[in-house]
Parts: sequence; C-alpha cells; structure tokens
Amino acid sequence: MNTEYTSTLDKLNLIIKQAAKSPLYKTQLPLPRKSIVSLDDFARKVPFTLKQDLRDAYPYGGLTVSKSKVIEIHTSSGTSGRPVGSFLTKRDIEKSSMEIGKAWATFGVDEDSVVLFAMSYGLYSGAAINTYAIQSLGAFVVPASIVPIDKYIDLILDYGVTHIVAVPGFYYYLHHRMLERGIDPKSTSLSTMIAAGETYSEATRSEIEAMFNTTVYDHYGLVEVNTGICYECPFKNGLHVLDDYVYAEVINFSDPANPTIAKPCELGELVLSNLDKEASPVLRYRTGDMVTNLGVVSCECGRTTQKISRIMGRADSVISIKGVKLDPYALRVDIQKQFNTVKDGMMSIRVQRNRIHYTPVILATLNNAEHVDQLRDFVYRATSIKFDVQHMPIEYWFTNKNKAPLVEYVEE
Repeated sequence: MNTEYTSTLDKLNLIIKQAAKSPLYKTQLPLPRKSIVSLDDFARKVPFTLKQDLRDAYPYGGLTVSKSKVIEIHTSSGTSGRPVGSFLTKRDIEKSSMEIGKAWATFGVDEDSVVLFAMSYGLYSGAAINTYAIQSLGAFVVPASIVPIDKYIDLILDYGVTHIVAVPGFYYYLHHRMLERGIDPKSTSLSTMIAAGETYSEATRSEIEAMFNTTVYDHYGLVEVNTGICYECPFKNGLHVLDDYVYAEVINFSDPANPTIAKPCELGELVLSNLDKEASPVLRYRTGDMVTNLGVVSCECGRTTQKISRIMGRADSVISIKGVKLDPYALRVDIQKQFNTVKDGMMSIRVQRNRIHYTPVILATLNNAEHVDQLRDFVYRATSIKFDVQHMPIEYWFTNKNKAPLVEYVEE
C-alpha cells in the first residue's frame, strides 16, 4: 500500500477516536468502533457531517476536550441560523500555524515580508489563524481589519507592505482610490495579493495582476475545518491540499441515495475531514463548495499532493424566484460578459424568501444610468424575470464590510 495512504489511514483512525469523545459523534453521528482498514472503508462507515449537525451541537456539543484546555474559539457568522463553533487548544494553534505556514511560504512570505490583512478579525477565523501562521515564519503582520480605504493605502505606503490579503473585489476599490489620490498602484511595495473568501474568475485575477503589477494567489479554508488549508503554487493550476493536515474527498451527489467518489477531472462537492485537531475535529464535512477532483498530482512546483480545482460555485446555489430556478453564479458570468464594469464581489441579488409578489433586485457597480436600463433589459431577456436594477458606487461594497454575499435574502 502507498505509504502516503497508510499514513492518512493511521491519522483517520486516530481522529475518529478523538471525534468520538464529543456528544456530536457519540450520539448524533455514531462512528465505527473498529479501526477502518482502507479509505473505501472510511467512506462506507463514517457518516457525512452537515452544517446543520454542527449548528445543532452549538455551543459545546462538538467539543472533545475539557474546556480548561480550550484557549480560543472561532465561529461562523450565524446570519442564517445558529453559528458553528470551532474550538482550539494551544497545540491546535501550534499545529495549524506549522501546516498553514507551508502555504504562506509558497506565497513568498518570509522574515522580510510585511503582510496586511484587509479582513475582519475577531470571531472570523481567516484573519486570526492565518496571522499566527505568518508570524510563525517570522513575518511582520499589519492586522488592519476593517478600516477606511485611505487608511489601508497609508499603511501600505508607510510600512512597505509586500503582501495583502482581501476579498477579490476589494482590489478594484483599492485601485480606484489610489488613482483618485494620484498614486500609481504599480509603484508601491506590493508584490503579492491573496484573493480569498469569494469565488472569482481567471479574468478577474488577470485584471488585478495587471492593475498592480503583482501576483495574485487563491487560498481556501472554512471555519468548520480550518482556514487556509488549500492553496495555489506559482504555477496556478489548481489548489494544493494540505493533505498531511486534512483529508479531502470530492463526492458526486447526483444520486443522493448512493453518493460516489468523483473520478479525476469530475465535478463534485468538496468533503473535508480533520486529520490532526484536538478540540473539535469534524469528519466528512460537506462544505457545499463545488470543485473538480484533480487527484494526487506531481506538480511542476515539486510538490506531490492531492489537488482540487479552484472553487467553482456552491452545491446549494440555485435559488427560486417566483417559481423560476436560477443559478446566481451563472447569471453573474452572463452579466459580466455584457457589462465589464460588473466585477466579482461587486454584485448582489436581493430576494425575499417565501414570497411570490415582490420584485427582486440586482445591485451592481455600473458605468452610468444608461447601463441600469440596459442591464435590466438584458436580465429580463435572459431569465424572463423582471428585476429592479440599482447602481451602487464602488464604496458601497467595502465600507465597514468584510464581503458582500452574491445572494442577499431580506425580510418583507
């Protein structure tokens, strides 16, 4: 047997024993008592964990150690229900810093780097956990969080920031404001931009790289398992999985009663299991993110790891508007082909749940008032649904916000 898989199997058996200590896996999602003997055995015997399972376990149902060992917690936003909590021991933070640090080293971060986070800190895991990983490499972190755009620019210029982390749409806003201030975006110390937290196209990446004369990398994670666990290398041909730290499966759920492992180059839902976490490990967590399974790959960068494509959308992304099923990601792509000012991260579809008699709204940054009418007509022709269209200034998307959802549900 491949030694890599033997190691993964050993880790899975250990993490199953650890997870079984929590009320979540003791009662709600019982785990096998005997050791699993293969990865196929793991897939047959270990149940999927859903986000609702973790919500039902809130606040302490997923905890596998005494509270005295917990030193930190991060949670999901909880905007659509109970939040999901991820507990961390001192060892968990040390281990995640070591593993996630491998991704940041690939992005060129070292002791001479200055890294600015234009993302929210606090309960959001992305900024804090990645900060620890970056600091473990000896780099200088500027934990800016959410501040006015001019403050970001001043920090970049004052401290010689080399790397910046933000949602992709933010970089358009940063570029826009630099030009307003008479600053050449290509003249700063910035060399590398991490665009994370949202799906975005290769065209968006290329635009951002050209605007700032930098390299843009994708980085993927989620609070339920851990942030920053899949990352790009300089060849940008998919995401490397930190497969000593997490176990990734890509599952085809076309037949929900008989889900199967997606074949190489086949699209499926990303399912993740912790391999090394003390406080609140999760097993076979259905992320809802759609990716292509690239298999175990010997990459040009010299790494041999499991790889997946960049995130291609959400498994649950289809929404119903007045009885019409609509994929918001596909609609955004169609709109962007016609209106090049509509960028990733700067468009939202506002709908109301459980109502028929309402007018959905598209919020987008457009060139002028004439484009509002053109976009309204284009969307009606494409969907047979009458949308209201509202032009939003670029500042709308990034003032006191971490990121804007593509689909925004509002009350009556």
